[in-house]
Amino acid sequence: MSRPQKQQAQQVVNSTLQSLLLGLQITSTSSTAGGQQEQGLFRVTEDLKAVELETASAGGATQIRRAPMSQFADTSFGGDRRVLVLRFTEALGKSPMEIGFASEQLRVRVALTLKVLRTRQPI
Repeated sequence: MSRPQKQQAQQVVNSTLQSLLLGLQITSTSSTAGGQQEQGLFRVTEDLKAVELETASAGGATQIRRAPMSQFADTSFGGDRRVLVLRFTEALGKSPMEIGFASEQLRVRVALTLKVLRTRQPI
């Protein structure tokens, strides 16, 4: 990559990270809700070491799923153009998170940012 390309990529990561620290509105497919779509917030913790997916059930109870960056096994695109699938190591024992974003561009930006953050985590 050329220097301008690296600078542009870093700008994308920086701006996306700012949004992730505040939390992004998403839709999530929940295995606990029978595969139904839930609205929620997807964010990165302040120490940049974990992600959180906060959803509210039909009864109003809030559920927060948290996963450390060090346990990401794979970040891939889902079947829909706006869906990102986060898979974790077997040691964590969590089912994948399927997260739907407002746009395909946002999904790509989040995927890039998570991959950069993951490479900065100790194994």
